[in-house]
Amino acid sequence: MKYFIGFCFLLFLFIHSKSLAQCKLKIHGVVKDADTGEPLPFSSIALKDLPGGVYADESGLFTLSDVCAGQVELLVTHLSCEKINLNFNLVSDTPPIVTGK
Repeated sequence: MKYFIGFCFLLFLFIHSKSLAQCKLKIHGVVKDADTGEPLPFSSIALKDLPGGVYADESGLFTLSDVCAGQVELLVTHLSCEKINLNFNLVSDTPPIVTGK
C-alpha cells in the first residue's frame, strides 16, 4: 500500500509539472489604430474567462505572461475604439499586432 501511495504521489507531481510547463508562454504585441497606424496607448488587453489582464504602455506595447498553450481569446478595448476579440491557437510565444477600429 505504501508503494501505491508513493506511486500516485509521483504520478501527480509528474502530471502537475507538465501542466505548469505549458502555462509559461507570453503574448506580446502593440495595439494600433487601424486607420492611422498610430499606437493606442493604455489599451486594456485580457484573456477571456480569466481574471486580470494588462494595460498597454504609452507606445501601445503589451505583454501577457504565463499563458497556457491552446485556443485563446484575446479581448482588447480602448476608449476611442470598438472592442476587439481575437481567437487563435497559442503554441509558442506570440507577437500579435492588434489594430483597433
